[in-house]
Amino acid sequence: MKISVVNILICLALSLLVSCSKEMPKTIDLGTVEDGIYSNKYFDFSLDLSDGWQVQENQTMKLAQSMGKKIISGDDKNLEAALDLSTLTTVNLLLATKHPFGTQVAFNPNIAAVAEKIDPLSGQLSGREYLTGARKIMEMSKIETAFDDEISSVNLGGVDFDVMTVGMKYQNRSLTQKYYAAIMREYALALIISYTTDEELRSLEELLGTMKFN
Repeated sequence: MKISVVNILICLALSLLVSCSKEMPKTIDLGTVEDGIYSNKYFDFSLDLSDGWQVQENQTMKLAQSMGKKIISGDDKNLEAALDLSTLTTVNLLLATKHPFGTQVAFNPNIAAVAEKIDPLSGQLSGREYLTGARKIMEMSKIETAFDDEISSVNLGGVDFDVMTVGMKYQNRSLTQKYYAAIMREYALALIISYTTDEELRSLEELLGTMKFN
């Protein structure tokens, strides 16, 4: 992490009174869950999952990612190749569901957190631009999609995220997803919530309300 001369001097001055702030880790981590609190040191945020949210293992996240890729690409080999390339630069941080995985319910509301490495030459310098690129991929897919006209923004835990809402229909099943994206430390940090009812949405938004950046 690059630290400006000014920041070094500030830390030096503060060290006369209190210890200097902790250094951020240089490599991305998947995060940990302790006492129902998910924490990620690389992005320096936490999320309170203690209200019954079920944290899924990394193997389940990879399975969900693989299934999603197949559904989106269908028999389009070019799109499949593009998604494969994206997978190489994407880190699955968290997948939490309202009910235990495999519970027989009409729909299991969930939240996912992923981080995608940003190519400095790609020109994607904002969450809005990142979401616009994601929309183009979805519009190429075999899934029937309907997007809100505008990308909005919301503050989560002190950080501004751009937000895109998309309705999806696949094999007579409908759901809505909201994508929250912010560019941080050379990554696009994305939170994705999936739901089918207003009650499920409220529950997920309450969860997002516990997000804190330190």
